[in-house]
Amino acid sequence: MTVPTKQAAAAAALLCVTAAVAGCTAGPTAGAGRAGPARAVLSCGDSAGQQGGSESGQPVNGVESVALDGDNSLYDVLPAWRSRHGPRYLVWKVFLAVAPGAAPFRVVTVTSPSSARLFYASPAGWGAASGAKTIPPPPRAVQLAVCGRRFTGYTGGILITHPGCVILSVAGPKIRPRTVAVPILVAHCPLSRPAACGCMSPGSSGPPPSLPRSTPPCWSATPPPRNTSASTAIPPRSTSASRQAASPPSTTSSPSRPAPRTPAKPPPPSPRPR
Repeated sequence: MTVPTKQAAAAAALLCVTAAVAGCTAGPTAGAGRAGPARAVLSCGDSAGQQGGSESGQPVNGVESVALDGDNSLYDVLPAWRSRHGPRYLVWKVFLAVAPGAAPFRVVTVTSPSSARLFYASPAGWGAASGAKTIPPPPRAVQLAVCGRRFTGYTGGILITHPGCVILSVAGPKIRPRTVAVPILVAHCPLSRPAACGCMSPGSSGPPPSLPRSTPPCWSATPPPRNTSASTAIPPRSTSASRQAASPPSTTSSPSRPAPRTPAKPPPPSPRPR
């Protein structure tokens, strides 16, 4: 009677071990590969080469691009890509150029919305993704290396699931992050050009040491008001009427002389009687 009991106990133990092993192996596999990496790191081999700076590009903490001004048209049609095990994205192409003074690298991160992502790759990788229209789960941040004495270019873009404002943060080693609002298929962002531009703040003497001296100034939401105090205001041109109205009456002038009186003519003499 004891043998069947031992066999049943052994079978039960084997069943528990098998279930535990299956649970350990099946759990992580079910969710693996769905979440993208926290940051994509691009080296000099992934860059599009060296180039000069752009006068029209918007600078943000050592990174600049004309496309950071966004797309204000509500009717534009953007390319659509699909992420593996993920949603469908609209792609706003943003070619980024990293300044030589931003060495050794800059990190661009999506701050909001939570659904937005970044996709940057080598020119060959970007071309392959554009043809396939399917990409691996994209990250929220990319690290871009500085590779020479000129601006280093990188091919990529911002991925969105719906129109809106995308807030990007640009940071570097021991560099305070700066942010920029990029409107995509919306009229404008609450933080327009650069509530957090990343070049230099109002009143500063120049750009940070990590940026070239040619970095232009930029302002918060609106440019600072002009000084309209009386000390700097230009007075209007005075006219004779205004001078007369403005000049006080004189108190030291001599009294005016009375006009001379004209003597009255005497009446004609009356005739004598004859």
